[in-house]
Amino acid sequence: MFLNDLTGENDKCYFHEADVPQIAVLGSGGGLRAMVALMGTLSELGAQKLLDSIQYLCGVSGSTWCMSSLYNDEKWSLQVEQKEAEMVEKLTSKEITFQDIIDRINEATRDSNFSLTDIWAALYVYPVVRDKETKSVSDQTDKEMLNPYPIYAAIDRWRLENKDKHDKGIWFEITRHESGYPGCGAFIETSKFGSIFKEGEILEERDEMDLLYLKGLCGSALGSWKESKKFITSLIKGWIKSIPGFNRMLRGRATNESVSTVDPNMECMLLLLDLHEAFNDGMDCKPIVNALMALQEGNEEAQKQLQQVLENWDQQSEAEQVKTLSDLCQEMCLNYIDQPSLEEALTLNSISNGKYPHRLTQFRC
Repeated sequence: MFLNDLTGENDKCYFHEADVPQIAVLGSGGGLRAMVALMGTLSELGAQKLLDSIQYLCGVSGSTWCMSSLYNDEKWSLQVEQKEAEMVEKLTSKEITFQDIIDRINEATRDSNFSLTDIWAALYVYPVVRDKETKSVSDQTDKEMLNPYPIYAAIDRWRLENKDKHDKGIWFEITRHESGYPGCGAFIETSKFGSIFKEGEILEERDEMDLLYLKGLCGSALGSWKESKKFITSLIKGWIKSIPGFNRMLRGRATNESVSTVDPNMECMLLLLDLHEAFNDGMDCKPIVNALMALQEGNEEAQKQLQQVLENWDQQSEAEQVKTLSDLCQEMCLNYIDQPSLEEALTLNSISNGKYPHRLTQFRC
């Protein structure tokens, strides 16, 4: 075999096929910075005529955000400078509105695999990458084998937290052909990723995840369960505080004004977020439950449920407390918050017609 000399001259470099090295480029995590850094690295490799010597392109977190966009084009490595310009244009000109994010979450709730990863992908990844990407990984074909073979990597949170017992299964890999644990040698077809398996057999076939979900899945930030929940909670609270009329509600809380001057639906939402934040920080949750009881005065069903939470809380394990909070939030959101009133309060000024109701009843708590 031979290659053209990289100096650009006509001389040839001869070598035996067995001596050809397998070269891989590894992209680090780091959100938007990693996404941009990998794009710049690939662009320079292309300019130096080195890109076609790479056999594998691997990435985690922000690097996968770059990769998943590139591999939608089967010939991206032949026009890498153009792809770099397209990314710059997208990141500097395209805007993602809050309503776009809400619509994405509502779409995700229709999937039986809906999870915190969907929330993370919609709340954080989507506004950063500014691309919805409804295609799936297995759709990314490369019939002419022009590009490095892509490998998307993610961390298994549960196995990371129990790594003494599961050192081999911390990393999870996804390619367009198969997905699984390389350390364990356990893989499935990527087109079936999302389906339910038992002992290697499919019990229930489901749709493959899309690329935006992939970007959320490969975001290593979710490897820390506690920090992820704190971040998302603070993000939601920040958005609630930006809602018109929220400052008036805060003043009402600070001065102990009567509940009639404060929107009870928004107050309930804020208390539920406070409850989760207190639990994550290891603080006493019972004062917040008492505040919810005061807010639900006159509602016997809500009072009864909240009283049961107080009575059982200290006797429950941490796992049982997590389930209690989840059930409580779902019950409060679906049954005790006035949805039409809350939707009116959450109307965004940026919507041209002045009103765009948010179907909060579609959310899974």
